[in-house]
Amino acid sequence: KHLLTTDGLSQNNVFDIAQDLNGFIWIATEEGLNRYDGKNFVHYRNNLEDPNSIANNFIRKVFIDKDGVLWVGTRKGLSKYNVLLDNFENYYHQEGNNESLKDDVVWDIYQDKDNNIWVSTANGIHKFNEANNHFKQSLKMSWHESIKCPDYKYFKNKNGEKLSIKI
Repeated sequence: KHLLTTDGLSQNNVFDIAQDLNGFIWIATEEGLNRYDGKNFVHYRNNLEDPNSIANNFIRKVFIDKDGVLWVGTRKGLSKYNVLLDNFENYYHQEGNNESLKDDVVWDIYQDKDNNIWVSTANGIHKFNEANNHFKQSLKMSWHESIKCPDYKYFKNKNGEKLSIKI
């Protein structure tokens, strides 16, 4: 089936798609996050008056981790979906806080074999610390490319520096 705005999709430019453990299809667009149940769409958009709305409407990445948690990478922050409250916990760059994202431009989200969540942004790669709900800035770099191989995911910055994560 081909879905368009005439079917209820918030925007026709789709950047990523993932299916969660409940069978919902999550669709990342330039105009918000869409949840599709096979018939109907639910739209999630940023609301400046609601700190638990999605971080930004320009969605680049949707990722379902091994526990079934939906992570959403946006142009202005990272959001983690709370299925019980039907809202989001948001993570942003905080000036002077080394346990926050280095910047808010999220490009990729990944989970390694040890269940660590990794987030790549325009200026670094970050490892999520679930115990304190913060990030460790693992590598400061300008995002250039990431390559996934059978046992590792490789990242390389503009200077050719590499980081590999065993999957």
